[in-house]
Amino acid sequence: MNERTAGYCELPVSVEDDQRALFDRIADEYQAHYGDRQSLDYRHRFINRHLFAGIPLAGKKVLDAACGSGETTAFLAASGAQITGLDISPRMVMSFRQKFPHAVGVCGSIYETGFDDASFDCVSIVGGLHHFHPQVERAIDEVPRILKPGGHFVFC
Repeated sequence: MNERTAGYCELPVSVEDDQRALFDRIADEYQAHYGDRQSLDYRHRFINRHLFAGIPLAGKKVLDAACGSGETTAFLAASGAQITGLDISPRMVMSFRQKFPHAVGVCGSIYETGFDDASFDCVSIVGGLHHFHPQVERAIDEVPRILKPGGHFVFC
């Protein structure tokens, strides 16, 4: 624990292990359910288009945290962003890499990403904040460190 994480409840490692195991187990079903044309169209029209409105994405470095198999990434890629996806599940990251070969897929934790300070113009967590409970604040606290000055944090 350091001064940034002091005061957060310390969870057993098994919490992240449980999330990883769950999403590794359901990766194919998850992608089939959320990655179909109708679901992606819905996300584009009613979520992503509004969340990212007014944010210049073309050529910008964007971290799609809790990326899953890339449902938000599809929108970001179409906007011309340089995408890095971060997820705790190796199977989800594998699916992400297959769908987006020009993006960078990283298997890791949002709590300690390992990215350099000021690495991204935009950090997004779309539909994933609830997975960080009860340490949502700890996950969000990592964002300012990896976000460039004047960058954007997009979440829902």
